[in-house]
Amino acid sequence: MTKIHNKLLSLHEVPENKNLDRSQLLTSESRIGFVLPTFTMSAYDANVFYTFYKKYAQLNQNDFVTTDKDSLSPSLRNSNDSFNSKRALGLHHLKNYTSSLLPNARLTYLADQDIHNGFIFAQDNSNL
Repeated sequence: MTKIHNKLLSLHEVPENKNLDRSQLLTSESRIGFVLPTFTMSAYDANVFYTFYKKYAQLNQNDFVTTDKDSLSPSLRNSNDSFNSKRALGLHHLKNYTSSLLPNARLTYLADQDIHNGFIFAQDNSNL
């Protein structure tokens, strides 16, 4: 048993221990999802939300913006594009590191759209 970032990690079955807070435990068989931030990635693409925000950040409260409104509705990246994006490299490293700590854990990639559309739950509303 080892403690990393205030979580106990165990590669083996944990014996009954009355002093152990089981809510702080990740076992080697845990199911862990890594969420590709497709909504956020889309906002940082060229000529979309953050470009719009920088351009109009200094407007007065009563000013109206009538141009560049299409920047507020960017196309979302699909899961493959998000997965292969250089912006996802940190998430891939985190998954690989987690895999080295918990080699028997079930690690899965999800996209923001999966979470938004409820694809993390089974028909009976239990976690997948």
